[in-house]
Amino acid sequence: MFVSRRLTTELLGQIAEAGFEAVEIFGTRGHFDYTTKQEVQAIASALSQHGLALLSLHAGDTLRQPELAATLKRIAKNGAAEFYRLRRFSQRAKAAHPFPSPKWNACAASKPWTS
Repeated sequence: MFVSRRLTTELLGQIAEAGFEAVEIFGTRGHFDYTTKQEVQAIASALSQHGLALLSLHAGDTLRQPELAATLKRIAKNGAAEFYRLRRFSQRAKAAHPFPSPKWNACAASKPWTS
């Protein structure tokens, strides 16, 4: 119900006041930033304070890689030949432009940019 809203101690209080006994939490940074220990502790404390049970914790943000998806679709459509064509292209590109290049190393070793 509140997935699009930031989960706060105040919101949990409102949920408890409305008569709910348990909540489901979605691990997306827009709803609940599970990567911050301070926020995890605050939400755990608020759940306890308001007498709410944690019914379930759902998976976090969706990782999207459109370029990889397009490549995999091309390979699925065109078969092994497409995979090996892409592999040969990748090998030629690496040979033509090795990374990190000596130019890049020189830039990295120099002093930071100044204004």
